[in-house]
Amino acid sequence: MERSSKKQAEAKAAAGEEKTVEQLILDRKHGKYGVVALISFWAKELRKLEENRHTTQAELLERAIREILSESVSLKEIEKRMIAGASNDGQDGAKSVFAAAAKKKEARSAES
Repeated sequence: MERSSKKQAEAKAAAGEEKTVEQLILDRKHGKYGVVALISFWAKELRKLEENRHTTQAELLERAIREILSESVSLKEIEKRMIAGASNDGQDGAKSVFAAAAKKKEARSAES
């Protein structure tokens, strides 16, 4: 039974639907273990946002994994903030990374 659900998930991913967290992890070719620290840091940054105050830890962790592995947020920006100790900034860390990701997305769509 679990085997068929994995095949169904793969079929959905092939059809352009959203990939599962497991599929995102398996599809990552390089740095699977290096992103663990980034995911942990990003989950902590997400926790600081007011909109996530009632979100469970499991939901935050899944969101962080999904955003990091799908590269919907800038990995380099998160690394910079992690090195600089941006977790002490309050809500500014996650908001600025989201803003940078939105600008990048807008630039890509403008090029198309």
